Amino acid sequence: MKKYLAPISLLLMTTFIVIYFFVPQAMDALSSPYNTLLLLIILLGAFITALFSERGRLKIIALSISSLGMLGLVWALIYIIGMILFGNFGT
Repeated sequence: MKKYLAPISLLLMTTFIVIYFFVPQAMDALSSPYNTLLLLIILLGAFITALFSERGRLKIIALSISSLGMLGLVWALIYIIGMILFGNFGT
């Protein structure tokens, strides 16, 4: 079962990228909290499945791609916390 986790992780990352960047109209049917929660679950699922997959080149690829997504998520959380603590420092 572990040998199939890396392709599943790549499939989840592809789904995340397609839903978030190419088809945002598909998410308009959901309210904003559910939209964000669904994308967060897909991103975390891709990272966790890549983390527990079997060793090999595909694991390295899946883990590096999902790690970029996780770094983007951490960057967004730091920016949001900064906005909450210090106000609108972008203007």
